[in-house]
Amino acid sequence: MTPQASRSILLAGVLFAIAGMGFGVYGWLTRARDQAAPPPVSPTATADALQAAFVAVAEKVRPSVVNIGTVQVARTPRAPAVPGPGTDDPFFKDFFDQFFGRGGPGRREEFRQPGLGSGVIIDKRGYVLTNFHVIRGADSVTVKLSSKQELQGRIVGTDAKTDLAVIRFRPEGDVRVAALGDSDALRVGEWAIAIGNPFGLDQTVTVGVVSATGRS
Repeated sequence: MTPQASRSILLAGVLFAIAGMGFGVYGWLTRARDQAAPPPVSPTATADALQAAFVAVAEKVRPSVVNIGTVQVARTPRAPAVPGPGTDDPFFKDFFDQFFGRGGPGRREEFRQPGLGSGVIIDKRGYVLTNFHVIRGADSVTVKLSSKQELQGRIVGTDAKTDLAVIRFRPEGDVRVAALGDSDALRVGEWAIAIGNPFGLDQTVTVGVVSATGRS
């Protein structure tokens, strides 16, 4: 065998060895990548997990949400007395009762204006956080718990600028308290769950996203 042929054979052997190493490294890298990559997640599994999270939050918070009923008493101006025959006369008494209400002229009429809203228990002593517009002008406040129990409440603090108010009732047993979050850490686009009693429909749940922050 000539020296040139020997060099050719040696060069071919080296090339085959390098090619074999390349294929070996490629195969090792492919296996390592496949082992390190997380398994694909199906859209159905993601949706089920998200739904389970919503259900868990609703079940935890709903017992802390209360229905707030208010009554505002409006009084009409006193109607002036009409001079003339006394109202002891049955004819005139019926006439005045018909046009001025029972009691005749000179009596102030009262009208009771009911209102509804929602709140959340923030303290086991019966403190409830709600909106100021819910209790604005209220003469009486009733708190209806998730157990359907109704208790008398009273307004203990208001802030019209932030539309917040605190009322208190006297619990007759243990109540579920909702944990308050950090509004400074809230980000636009995060999921948000609202639980309340719109139009008196108890324990209504709706889901959305935070559209903006810093608004009042």
